[in-house]
Amino acid sequence: MAVPVTKLIFLTLLVKDLFAFPMENLERTKSSPQTILCNTRSWAKKVIMSNLNDNHVRSECRYSIRAYSSNVCQLRIDFRFFNLAQPTSGTSSKPYAHCADERLSINGLDFSLCGLLNNQHIYVDWDVQFQSEEKLFHFHLKSGSTAKWHIEVNQVECTHKSPIVFADVLEAPKGCLQYFHKATGNIESFNYGASYFGNSRYAICFDKKQNNNAILVIDEITFKMSGSEYDDSCLKDVYDEHLSEDYISIPHAEIVYGKNVQRHNLFCGRSLNGKLVQYRSTGPIVIHVNTDKKTVVGSETGFKFRYRIKSH
Repeated sequence: MAVPVTKLIFLTLLVKDLFAFPMENLERTKSSPQTILCNTRSWAKKVIMSNLNDNHVRSECRYSIRAYSSNVCQLRIDFRFFNLAQPTSGTSSKPYAHCADERLSINGLDFSLCGLLNNQHIYVDWDVQFQSEEKLFHFHLKSGSTAKWHIEVNQVECTHKSPIVFADVLEAPKGCLQYFHKATGNIESFNYGASYFGNSRYAICFDKKQNNNAILVIDEITFKMSGSEYDDSCLKDVYDEHLSEDYISIPHAEIVYGKNVQRHNLFCGRSLNGKLVQYRSTGPIVIHVNTDKKTVVGSETGFKFRYRIKSH
């Protein structure tokens, strides 16, 4: 049965109202990134937020991202350049490194961001069918701030949302704060070399390239967290939020010394410095990062390493 023209017009207007987005521009914004200024919003699939050419000194700056389509399920946020004030080393109410003087907060992200995050990325889950159709990026800046940033935001449409959505190489497994989809690359903890953020727990995930027997190989490691050695040494017998428990977790990881191999699960202190690590996983390849509510000054510069995904 034919649908009345008036009903078609109503449905078209309803969709446009839901997303407050001119439908005739949908394809243009899908292929062309849009650069936006402070205190503006965008519906584009790919957005660039940059103040590198902005000479205004501000106390705050807000960007609003509206949903590109109802199939969006996450944002991938790439920090091409990011330099805000360093995290404070701790206060009486928050005795751990956290962003205080300057910070970027994003609704849906558990902690704020600051310091140096050049070439880092994060994912933020965003089910636009059940959550707010807007993501707010809010920079809080101190007086006379010299903060600079250049950030790319991709709205990722997910295959489980619609049968007509093509698989996106950027789509991360649910629950991953970081996702590395290339076979090789380099990884650093946030604000590496200064002080990583305290009171945070997140997952670093890797694409197995549809190879169930894939192995994660980590080398060229620089590693400095609080605590010492491996496994039980990274945990206290009785949990106390004021005691140090900073570590990364790689279940059943193999530490290779020539022909010798040791297996461990938790790594803290300087236990991975200069080591070669192999991780054989029957499921997803994930590294878990845990930082506590205490700062050990000079001992929490973080980690960096090279990774490779290879066949068994």
